[in-house]
Amino acid sequence: MKTKKINEEQLTELFAFMRRKRVRYYDLQVELVDHFASAIEDIWREEPRVSFESAVERVYGKFPITGFWSLIDQQTQAIQKEAWRWVFRSWTTYFHWPKVLLSIAVLLAIRLLFYLPIPAEWLISIGFLLIFGCGIRTIYFSKKGMVKDGKRFLRLEATYGVIANVINVFNSWFYIYMIGSHDFTPLADWVAWLLAFFFTYSGFFMYILFFQLPKRVKEDLHRYFPRYV
Repeated sequence: MKTKKINEEQLTELFAFMRRKRVRYYDLQVELVDHFASAIEDIWREEPRVSFESAVERVYGKFPITGFWSLIDQQTQAIQKEAWRWVFRSWTTYFHWPKVLLSIAVLLAIRLLFYLPIPAEWLISIGFLLIFGCGIRTIYFSKKGMVKDGKRFLRLEATYGVIANVINVFNSWFYIYMIGSHDFTPLADWVAWLLAFFFTYSGFFMYILFFQLPKRVKEDLHRYFPRYV
């Protein structure tokens, strides 16, 4: 007897089943539908008389009692962990040739700013505000324009979760800095160099996080879902 195969109508029903189970992310829906379709066809290979509905429930019954929630949580953590690894790998290239030349140039330029007749606390505040502003810009404008037809993607939202966490950390640092007592007049030379180093490599880190990472995610999603991204 010829083995039954999943047809288009049944694939549509599988997508509807995922939505009923509150799997809102299209990329995860596709992954789960593919898994369910293969598992159902395996069941039909052994028991061809089993109905489609029964096969779906049998496959779903192999998941934990929490359904797909634990899977979503695991996938989110895996995506964010991979994103952090990629960001740190990219960031460390600014310590090596040839990008270290750019790092030195930026560091010297920032160090020279502290020679200007501008209060150091103003420069530090501007630095924090630039980081915060770029992060908000990335989350609002990039996320807003990257997806069509109302589709949500777990990889996209998990990645922006990483960016949002970093913004919150810098926002907390800035708040602590603003309410703290500080006097940078006169600014010690070693402090100026330390601040220049901090803002140089923080700037590169934020550039990778706020601009290169979303671009990479968009390119990957576009490769698999060109209709929606």
